[in-house]
Parts: sequence; C-alpha cells; structure tokens
Amino acid sequence: VLHTLPFDADRKRMSVIIRETSGKKRVIVLTKGADATVLPVLSTDFCSSDHGEDVIFNAQEHLSMYAKEGLRTLCLSMKVWSEEEYSEWKEKHEEAELDMLDRENLLAESTIRAEKDLELLGVTAIEDRLQDGVPECIHSLREAGIRVWVLTGDKVETAVNIAYSSRLFSPSMDLLNIGANGVRSVSDLLDEYLKRLARAQEVSSDAGDSFGLVLNAATMSYCLDPHNLERFVRLLRGCRSVLCCRATPLQKAQLVSLAKNQLKGKVLAIGDGANDVSMIQGADVGVGLSGQEGMQAVMSSDFAMARFRFLSTLLLVHGHWNYYRLAQTILYFFYKNAMLVFVIFWYQIFNGFSAQVPIDPVYLMVYNLLFTSVPPLLYGCLDQDASSELLIECPKLYEQGRLGKRYRWYSFWINIIDAIWQSLVVFFVCYLTYQNTDVDMWTFGHLLVTQLTIVNTFHLALFVQYWTWPMFWSMFLSVLSFFICALLYNGFVTANWTWTNVKDPPSMVSLKSFSSLEFLDGSCHLCRALFD
Repeated sequence: VLHTLPFDADRKRMSVIIRETSGKKRVIVLTKGADATVLPVLSTDFCSSDHGEDVIFNAQEHLSMYAKEGLRTLCLSMKVWSEEEYSEWKEKHEEAELDMLDRENLLAESTIRAEKDLELLGVTAIEDRLQDGVPECIHSLREAGIRVWVLTGDKVETAVNIAYSSRLFSPSMDLLNIGANGVRSVSDLLDEYLKRLARAQEVSSDAGDSFGLVLNAATMSYCLDPHNLERFVRLLRGCRSVLCCRATPLQKAQLVSLAKNQLKGKVLAIGDGANDVSMIQGADVGVGLSGQEGMQAVMSSDFAMARFRFLSTLLLVHGHWNYYRLAQTILYFFYKNAMLVFVIFWYQIFNGFSAQVPIDPVYLMVYNLLFTSVPPLLYGCLDQDASSELLIECPKLYEQGRLGKRYRWYSFWINIIDAIWQSLVVFFVCYLTYQNTDVDMWTFGHLLVTQLTIVNTFHLALFVQYWTWPMFWSMFLSVLSFFICALLYNGFVTANWTWTNVKDPPSMVSLKSFSSLEFLDGSCHLCRALFD
C-alpha cells in the first residue's frame, strides 16, 4: 500500500493506491463509494465502450435490486497508473501534505485528481440489520406525539425500505417525494404537495399524520432557498415523519437548525458516527450511540447509550419523571415560602404593622435550611406518578410533559392561593389558642413555626405518589429535628446573653411551650383542620 486517501463527507469515497508485489508491479488506484459519487468519475472511454456499458447497466440493475431489499450498496472501481503518472501525482501530493497555509484544500484537489477516469469493477451489498427493538422504539416515540426525522447517508431506495422496516413509515402513509432538481422544479413540487395536504386537512384535522416526506441531499439546497423556505417549512410541519437521504454532516446540522429556529421545536439528535457530531452538537439534546463507528458521537453528546431502543426509556420514562418532579417541586417551594411570608403578614395586621417578626430569627435562618429542605429534595429526585412499565405501555402519557400540562400559568396562582388559605388557618389557630392570655411574642412565634413545619411536611406527604423508606424517614426526621433543635437552642439561651442586645431572649421558650395546655390545644385544633 503506497497511499490511503480517507473517506470524507464531501467526496463520499475512499481510495487506496497500491503497487503489485509481483508481475509487472503496476501502480493501481482502488476506489469505493456510493454509486452517486463513483459513477460520475468513470472514464469517458470506459463508459462509451461496449464492455463498460454492459458493466454499468448490470451494476445499476443490481444496485436497484439490492436497495429494494434494504441492503447498503457500494461501487468498486480502479485504474492503472504508469510510473510517470504516479510520480507526477506523488510529487504534487507530497507538496500538498507539506503546505502550511492551504493544506486541506490542496489535499482535496490532489485526492480528486487521483479519483478520476476510473473503471467500474462491480458492486457490493451488505445487510445492515436493525438493532433489536428499533421498530418498537420508533413506534412508541411516534405514539407519544414526537415527530421522528431520519437523516441518513443511504440512497433513497435503501433508506425507504429501512424506514418501512423500522416503522418510521407505515403502509397507509402517503409518501411525498421531493426528487426534483432546480429551484423552480422544487417550488412546483412544494405547491403541489401543500395543496394535497390542505385537501386532506379539510377532511380530517389529523390528516398530517398520514403523510411522510422523502427528500435527498441534491434537493436540500433548493428547499432551503429563500424562495422555497417558507413553503418547505409548512410542508415539514404538516408531515408526521421525514426521511432525508444522502445527507451530509452539514445538511444534517442545517435540518436540526431549521427544526429549532423555524419550527420552534425542541430537538433531540441521536447518532453513532463522526458524521453525526455536528448534528448532535446543534440539537437541544444530543445522544451518542457507542458502537462500531467509533466514539466521536458519544464524546460530543449529552447522553450516551449502547442501543437505540434505550431512547424510549430515556424519553418516555426518565423524561416524563423529570418533568413531573421538577414541576411539582417548583410549585412546592413557591407554596412553602409563600406560606411563611403570609403568616408573618397576618401577624402585622394584629400588631399595628410594626414590622416586628414573632418568629425567632434563628428559626427563620434554619427553616429552609434544615426543617423543610430534605423532604422536597428527595421528592424531586424519587417520586413517580406512574411506573416505568406503564409509561412504556402508554406512550401518550408523555404528552403531559410535551404539552406542559403539569405546570401552566394558573398552576402558580392556585398554589399561592392554597398557601394563603393554609397560612390563614395556621395563624388563626395560634391566635385563637392564645387569645385572652398574656403570652409573650416568642412563645406565640414558637407555636407558629411549629405548626408551619408540621403543615408543610404534611402538605408534601399528600402529594407523594411513590412512597419509599428514604422519603418517609426524611419527613419524620425533619419534624423531629425541629423539636430537638428547639429544645437545645432555647435551653442553651439564657437571660445573661447581654452581648446579643436582645432584652428578652427566648430562654426555655420551647420547653414551656411544649408542656403548656395551650400548645396541646392548638396542636389538636390544627390536626382537626388538616384532616377535615
């Protein structure tokens, strides 16, 4: 082997230059690549000869037959160089390799010079079998309302057959094939397909689900032309599934950008090779598959997995759970803090708006840090509104997250109203408990913060749908930690703490409060209010 000319996405070919070790020791260029890139670089003499015409005709027949069977095809070609031709090419190629300014372009030109005037040897076909679970995974994603686009480097016939076997397309689908060349031809096709789509939507609002779009790389540039872009976007929006064939890495990234910016969608891109890196990096979420094509996609992704079928678990299960947990946890934190603020607000009404806070500042500092912090965090990490088996069996449950049903604009206000109502109950239970008594402010505030801690924890317990031992113990220990901290803190504070500038330090407040009949009475009234 004298030289290796590696594959790149622009040429879509790979070549090796070898010298025979016996016989005439000829220099031979061997090239393999897709038929669309190898056939155009065949020599004119070969194509016009009887032998060449027969070889090309038979090759095209076999290519079509293999593609219909869903096989991946390659064309093999060669040419023989004289020593003078090889020496001349080698000299220029080495100059290109040593160039410091324009090395990539010069190497590309040198490679193209080597890969021209070839003779077709034949074609190969290999079966690129789908991984287990791929059709079921794609079907589940489509049932969940996710639009699936496949961007592949395969030829159209092969890609369409794989699309049917992977359940991207269904037999009942009407395929719209954009295979024209030229801005005007593509424009006419777009108009025709949009009319067909409009007529179908007049009959049924879900008519777009029965259309699939097929396009190839040659027509992509015409579809993205400013003259056609708006209609192309409308057509993409109206089709359930899209298949793009012979796509280059740049075109894959362009389609991802189009889906994000024009269709205003959230895009997840999944791929397993170096050609998918730009697409993965341009998506909102990138998923890399580890496999035979290297680790470039994995290294560029947000998530890595070994099999495509795991994508349904990532989205339908963990995606659903994460949205549910995040929405519920955010609402709970709003509720918890709003309730604390409104309890203090109600106190101001009965205290002449003096801005005096009845709750000990130490309790205010550790309220969110210690007393009510761990349960909502575990709730946001562990809770499940449905089992993983149910979410896989019923993909439509994913719509709760996809359509944002768990957190709407009114969810916040309902939550705040609930916090206001509960703060009223807590405050007036304490107020009525100590009515017509000479209790001091610290004792009143101690009952307030005690009931706040209990009510907030109990409120969260009502929302938990998946009870675990960590969840139970976190709630129990959070409430217990309040009583322990209150006894230790108020037992440690003495009236001799003059350096705090507090004239009435809360000495032994918790012990006196816990042992009083008023505290027990207020706790009973609170429990009755909670369960009623």
